[in-house]
Amino acid sequence: MPFARKLDVEQVYRDHGHLVLRRARQILNDEDEAREALQDIFVSLASRPDQFAGASSMATYLYRVTTNYCLNRLRNHRRRTRLVEQARVNGRWTSQAEATVDARDALERLPEKLARVAVYYYIDEMTQDEIACVLGCSRRSVGKRLARLHREIDSWLS
Repeated sequence: MPFARKLDVEQVYRDHGHLVLRRARQILNDEDEAREALQDIFVSLASRPDQFAGASSMATYLYRVTTNYCLNRLRNHRRRTRLVEQARVNGRWTSQAEATVDARDALERLPEKLARVAVYYYIDEMTQDEIACVLGCSRRSVGKRLARLHREIDSWLS
């Protein structure tokens, strides 16, 4: 039978937030990453309270969810690191798909115009013509922005 009681996520956070944070710190060994895990786990619980079925105690449930979340985060980080290492050969990108990995991290550091072009080109995999239509500029302008984007990223990596 599904868990019928309404879940008070604020109360769960007050009661168990410190346990989630401690578990995340143990696995991730990074305070900022652990706090982000805490936030992500409780945002997920608040948006989908039905994921706690009541088959175990809340503490047991949160321990399992936190462990799985953190292990996935570590696996994703290792996979990303491996892709980044493979993505550059002799200082150049080996493929557009592998460049996508580093482009996402660069978005926060880029000026808005370059970040938008990076998202459209690397994440959405749009052509330069498609990007020009979306941005309302010429294809040549998009090409110049992509060249500037590559120079900027290369300067960070050298």
